[in-house]
Formats: sequence, C-alpha cells, structure tokens
Amino acid sequence: MSDLIFPPALRDLPSLRGVNPHKYGLGAWSDHIPFAFDLVAALQPERIVELGTFSGESYFALCQAVLENRVRAVCYAVDTWQGDEHAGVLDESAFRDVTAHNRQFYAPFSYLIRGTFDEAHAQFSDGSIDLLHIDGLHTYEAVKHDFDLWLPKVSERGIVLLHDVSARHGDFGVWKLWEEIATPGRSFLFHHGWGLGVWRKNPKKPLPHRFLERFFAAGPEEAGAIREYYTRAAAALRAHKTGVAADTLPTLQPPVDPDVAADSETAILAQLFFPHPEDNSYAEHCSVCTRYAQGAWRKIVLPLPADYTGAPLRLDPLNCVGLLDVGGIAISSRLFADKPIWACRNRAQLDALQAAGSVEPVPHPRFLRLLSTGDDPHLLLPALTLPDMVNEEPWQLEVWLRVRTDPADFLSSIHPWLEAYRAAPARQTELENLRRTLAAEAAARHEAEAQRTHFAEALGAAHAAHTAAADAHAASSAALESARHELGVAHTELNAARAELEALRATHEKIGPELESDRTALSAARAELESMRAAIKGAYAELENARAGLKAARTERLLTATELSCVREELAQQSTQVAFLEKSRREMAARAHAMSQLEANLKAERAESARVRQQWETSIRARETELQRIREEAAQQAAQIDALAKSLHRLEADYRTELGRRRSMQRSFTWRLGLPLRALSRFLTSGSFRPRKNRLNDSNRRDYGGQ
Repeated sequence: MSDLIFPPALRDLPSLRGVNPHKYGLGAWSDHIPFAFDLVAALQPERIVELGTFSGESYFALCQAVLENRVRAVCYAVDTWQGDEHAGVLDESAFRDVTAHNRQFYAPFSYLIRGTFDEAHAQFSDGSIDLLHIDGLHTYEAVKHDFDLWLPKVSERGIVLLHDVSARHGDFGVWKLWEEIATPGRSFLFHHGWGLGVWRKNPKKPLPHRFLERFFAAGPEEAGAIREYYTRAAAALRAHKTGVAADTLPTLQPPVDPDVAADSETAILAQLFFPHPEDNSYAEHCSVCTRYAQGAWRKIVLPLPADYTGAPLRLDPLNCVGLLDVGGIAISSRLFADKPIWACRNRAQLDALQAAGSVEPVPHPRFLRLLSTGDDPHLLLPALTLPDMVNEEPWQLEVWLRVRTDPADFLSSIHPWLEAYRAAPARQTELENLRRTLAAEAAARHEAEAQRTHFAEALGAAHAAHTAAADAHAASSAALESARHELGVAHTELNAARAELEALRATHEKIGPELESDRTALSAARAELESMRAAIKGAYAELENARAGLKAARTERLLTATELSCVREELAQQSTQVAFLEKSRREMAARAHAMSQLEANLKAERAESARVRQQWETSIRARETELQRIREEAAQQAAQIDALAKSLHRLEADYRTELGRRRSMQRSFTWRLGLPLRALSRFLTSGSFRPRKNRLNDSNRRDYGGQ
C-alpha cells in the first residue's frame, strides 16, 4: 500500500501484518475481516455491540481483534438465533455452535444476549457503545427502526457499521437508509462484499488514531486507494484460507452492463444462488448478482465460486413484472468460453429447465419465453458432473436473455399464446390438467375426511375417557360420602366419650368433698389416737408408780387389807381403761386402713379415665388422617378430570385449525388456478399488465413456500 494511505508512522495496523480469523468463509462478511481488525486496533473501543450475529463470522472477527490487539473492550452479540425472512430459519445447532466457540476463545469479555433487538436495548445506557454493528433484517423499515432506536446508545466518538448497503434486490433497503445518513467527512462505503457502510456519530469529536481521521476525510482518489487495498487484503486472506492464488480467485462482483442507466429503477437485477453445502438450501449469503438493461438481447456472465462441485443452481433472471426471453444458458471457464461443459441452446433443451416462483410459461417456437407475474421468478438448473478445471480457472455461467416490461410488447408477444389457448388441443390439455387438479383436490379432500375421521375417533376416545373419569369421580364421591358417614359416627362416639369423661369428672368433684371430710376426720382420729396413746403412756407410768408403791407397801407392810382392796379396785379400773384404749386403737387402725383403700381406688379410677381419654384421642387423630387422605385423593381425581377436559378442548381446537387450513389451501389453490385467466382479462380490457403484486407474492409465499 502506498504511503499516501499508510505512512511509516501507521505501519502497526493488523492488516499490514496479516490476519488469521478462527471463523472464516461463512458469508459475505469474509471480505471485510481485514478492515474489522484495523478498525478495532485504531478505535480502541471500550464496548462493542453487534445486532444480528447469525453464524458469528463478523462478531468473532471483532472479538479476535480485541484479543490480539489487547484492547480493553467488552463485546455483546444480540440475536434470537431463530432466523428471519432474509437469513432463513435456523435450528438450535446454530446457537450451540456460536456458544461453544465463544466459550472456547472469548468467554472473559464476550457475552451472548439471546433476544430481540428491542428487548436488549434497555440493557445498555446512553452513550456507552463505541462500536455498533447493525446486521439484522435488511428491509428499510427494520434497519431504520434499529438505527434510530440504538443511536442514543452510541458514544460521541462511536462508529456504526451497516452491512449489505450495496444489496438492492428484493425488499433489501439498507441502501435507502445509507443515502439518508451518508455525508462527506462522516461516512465511508466499501462496495465489495455486498457493501459495508462506516458512519461516525459526531464528526467534530476527535478520533484516537490518525488512520481513522484520514479514513473519513479521504477524497475520491484516496478513498479509491483504500477500497482497492482492502479488496486486495480480502483476496489475500481468501487465498490464504483456501490455498488458491489470489489472482485466480473470482471477485464475485461481475461487471455491470454498460447500457444500464445511472437510475437503478430502470435496471434489471439477475441473481444466481449456490446451494448451501450443509442442507442444499438457497440463501442470500450464497449468491452473486448483476444488473443489465432491458429491451434488447443481453449476455450476462455470473462467476461461480472456486469450490463449486456441480450442485443444482438457481437463477433469478429478473426482479419485476415482465416478459422474459431466454435464448441460451452455458457453463464454461474464462479461458475456454467457446467450449462450455454444459449448455442449453435450443428450444428442446431450454424446455427441460424447471421454472418456478412467480412465472408462467408462454409458448414460443424458438426460445424459452416466460411471463413474470411478480418479483421472484426462478430457473432451476440440473446437477452437473464437472471435469477438472484447466489451470485452476473457475467456472462461470453465461445467460442470453431479453426482458421487456412495455404492455404493448406483452400484447404482441402473448397473442400466439392466446390463439393457442383458444384452440381445442390446448383447451383439452388444460381440461386434463384441471381434471388432475380436481383429482388431487379430491385426494386432498379424502385425506381431510380421513383426518376428520381420525379426529372424530380421537374425540370419541376422549369422550370415553371423560365418561370413565366421571364414573371414577362418582365412585370417589361415594367413597367421600362413606368417609363422611364414618367421620360422623366417629364424632358421635367422641361426643359419647366426652360425656362419659364429663361424668367421671362430676363424680370426682362429688367424691372430693367427702374425701376431704374423711381426711379431716382421719386427722382428728389420728390426733385423738395420739392423745390416747399419751394417756395410755401416762396410765402405764402411773401403773408403774402404783406397782412401785405396792412394792413399797408390801415392803413396808404398812398397808391394811382395806387399802389393798382399794388398790385392787383401782387396778381393775385401770385395766378396764387400758382395754378400752386398746379397742379404740384397733378401731382407729381399721379406719386408717379403710381410708388408704379409698385413696387407692380413687387413684385407679383416675388412671383408667386418663387411659380411656388417650385411646379416644388416638382414634380421633387416626380417623382425621384417613379423612385428609380421602380428600387428597378426591382432589387428585378432580385434577385428572380437569386435565382430560383440557386435552379434549385442545383436540377440538386442533381439529378446527386443521380443517380451516385445509379449506384455506383449497380456496388458495382455486384462486391460483384462475390467476392466468384473470391476468389476461385485465390485460385485454385495460391495456396494462400490473398484477396485484402484494396479494400475489404474499399469498404464494404463504401457501406454497415462496415457490
């Protein structure tokens, strides 16, 4: 590269040393990877956000640039990983692959946010994003919404990248937004790789690297040199990754027809799709396109990729309503264009091609004539067996075609078709086709009836299940009533036990005062017994004294017989008193024994009452536990009945949905069958052929998958 763009002071950019991304060759973003490495190294962003990651080629290129250039940045990838109208439908493996690659190389600073752009918008503060890459749905409305929504999140020194700016086919509208925001000194556009727009938020804010300042301030000559440099850098990277010399690689940017006017609205877009190597599907990132002028015969040349192996190609020869004439198709190499490896040059060979999408064949004696009724006609080429390439020269597709959009040309061109249509043989053929269509419709109706019978059987089975569930519910209700009856009996027995316990308590309350009085009498008797024992002790003491006196009298022999008799009488009286005291003592002992027996009986009655009460409480708790279990079983059976009812409603809803879809398909098929006749009627009455584009395309894509 010349010093005009890269003076010696700027030789530290990664693309000058060479880059080697881990993920490469997954789409059109491969051509912008060298610039992505230079942009991250020069801008030194603190936060990078990508809207629309898909397979992760662009996002992981930015992450690898952060890692290799030691930039202190945090990266975020926002995507649903479910696909859209342009990228197609993705399965779960796409997100698993991106997650595994991110975890392997960039987990410390890279985060994947799975959700819509609008949902992730609230997770970032204003002015916090230094590099924003928008690569989501490419319609004008979608990209305009994403740009306006996320622009406040971009910092004053921030840069916004817009991919597919050069794509103008179909409903791609990024180029419209770019024309609105691109101004000198603030924007830069790369034309290769479907176009990459580089836009800075504040042109007055200084950038951290002189390369970026000169990049946005570049004049026409310097801008052309920058574009040439990065185009060559992309080719060198492609050569390094594929092992093919850079000067032999096709650029996949075919030259534009010199007769195409500057106004893109008058040009016709032709696009060639290559099958995806994994699922043989056709997507925008596996295609190449060119523009050509209408009116006269044109030869367009579309290069094939270096790894093309002969898989079926799909050619979209135009993107509007018009009359298309195809004079021939060939595949050859650039060195031996006069010796094609495959060609369709006559009417018989051209008729063998399969036409699909918004196109109707028109009879013509010499070449293939097609009437395009929308903006998405297809020509499907057969699979080929390719010979070895000469000098590694890539293959190219050559097509001779003519497109006319003038209604007068339509009328003159389709007049033979109308005559042939009015002829009996063509009418017979149409009737045969109609019969086959009606047969197919009858078969579809028969299938619908079979499906309806199946759903009716399923509905009957569901009704039977519902009846069984109702019987089970009735049985559970009977069991519940029985449990309730048993519970009532248990409550009755519990009330009886409670009454008996109350009676025992009342008896205890009655016996209590008598027991207290007996205890009082016993205490008095015991006191009296103690006093009697004291008296007996005194009597015994007196007796001992008397005996001592008698001994003394006998000893002294001073007592007379009378005194002796008195002493004997007193001794007899004392003996009587002693006997009476002994009898009283025995009576008090018997009364004390009776009181002990009464206390023992009362304790036994109390223990028996406590045991009976404990038995009743245990029985009541067991019955309450059983009742709770029965209630839970009844609740489970009720939940099962509700689930069966919901399943029945769901089966009925599915049946109605399927029946509605079948009817919609029948109505759409009938409408589609009458499309050519209605179009011709409008054309003959009004002199112009402008079909209802939205109704035709949307209905076709909805009912027939866009074919």
